[in-house]
Amino acid sequence: MSMRILYDQWGGIIRWIVEAPGGDELIVHTEQEAERLLRANARDADVDQRGRTFRLVARVPMPIVQQAKREGWHRDPVKWKAFLNDPDNRAFRVWQGRI
Repeated sequence: MSMRILYDQWGGIIRWIVEAPGGDELIVHTEQEAERLLRANARDADVDQRGRTFRLVARVPMPIVQQAKREGWHRDPVKWKAFLNDPDNRAFRVWQGRI
């Protein structure tokens, strides 16, 4: 059985240290209960943001941000725009206008 140790738990994000297959590496595995985040997005979608200098566009779960980092597009605004405008990802959106 591989090792699994609770590393950090804060703000609904849980991080585990997990032994990689073969036992020669440790991996930090991140989990986030997205239900609370998705409820907040749905609630805040009804807030009128017209006239604001900055507008809350989206909240994305940490595991997706980490996936973007692993895949190399975490700092690419064009890729984030495509991700957030994809209808499959609409639950992460707060502002419903096109980015």
